[in-house]
Amino acid sequence: MHLRPASILLCSLLAACGGEKKSDNPPAAKPTGDACGPLTVTIDGKPVDGLTHAFALTQQSGDDTNEQVHVFNHDKVTCADLLGAGRAVADGEIWVRASVGKKITTRGIGFNEHAELDVDVKQTSAAATKPGDQVSLCVPRTELAPAKGAYAGKKVVVSGTMSAAWCGTQTL
Repeated sequence: MHLRPASILLCSLLAACGGEKKSDNPPAAKPTGDACGPLTVTIDGKPVDGLTHAFALTQQSGDDTNEQVHVFNHDKVTCADLLGAGRAVADGEIWVRASVGKKITTRGIGFNEHAELDVDVKQTSAAATKPGDQVSLCVPRTELAPAKGAYAGKKVVVSGTMSAAWCGTQTL
């Protein structure tokens, strides 16, 4: 039997020649507005509770801007802390963040010290124009593998909607 290159490619793409390839990992969620679902964060399969303190901001560096939502498991962080030059990290802090920007380095997911760049986070709300405006970002199912910190070597999975009131613009 002779197959043309186009037939070989088609068979490969459709997995029609030799059966369907099975994967141990479920496919990544596709963010679609309100269908994004609530925020879920797990560490080695166990849900993280208490991620209820959230803030949104715009980060600006020169002509480049990105929208961010930060979610914490404690109430010791304020808008002023995030917009300022630095903040103290609380004991036992879990900090999840998502950003939407035009560059690979300005879109992604973060978990404590770890960041995963070039994640296709989508903004599902209108652009904020004044403090207090609600900002919502849809995070596709993303697996993180922190290499340092308290969660080094753990499997962290983040997905869903991250929403918060907008604090303002942080200029770098």
